[in-house]
Amino acid sequence: MAMNQPVTFNKKTVFLFSFFLDGLILDQLSKWLLSQYLTAPLEIIPGVFRLQLEKNSGIAFSIALPFPILITLNLLLFGAIVWYLLRHLNLNRWLAIVPLALLAAGAVGNLIDRLRLGYVVDFISVGSFPVFNLADAYITVSIFLIVLFYDKIKRPT
Repeated sequence: MAMNQPVTFNKKTVFLFSFFLDGLILDQLSKWLLSQYLTAPLEIIPGVFRLQLEKNSGIAFSIALPFPILITLNLLLFGAIVWYLLRHLNLNRWLAIVPLALLAAGAVGNLIDRLRLGYVVDFISVGSFPVFNLADAYITVSIFLIVLFYDKIKRPT
């Protein structure tokens, strides 16, 4: 690209970045607000759904690993998944862009926690399932959407 040409963004690029940024802000804001104001577990639906702060210094389901290994694994795994998705998804499809933005928002949201705090702030408790946060939900939903719609969003061969 010549130095004097303006950089242009199409609608999908702007949407991807906006959706990512909105998700990241919502994740970080929810963690901050609940860390500041939730002093005890709050039952929303007794026995089913509550807000409960937990500091998760491990990986999925609180499995403990040394911090440098944890950060390295997070970065490698996220990088590998994004590399794969960018190579195999048709990014001209909205159904591919939404899960990619959700995945990025979730991974970056939890990485920010780990780097800033040394742990991830979890606060959503549903039944007996491990406590999680919005970033975890983004990652889970993004993978579900990619699997569910893979035939529609894969790059044509």
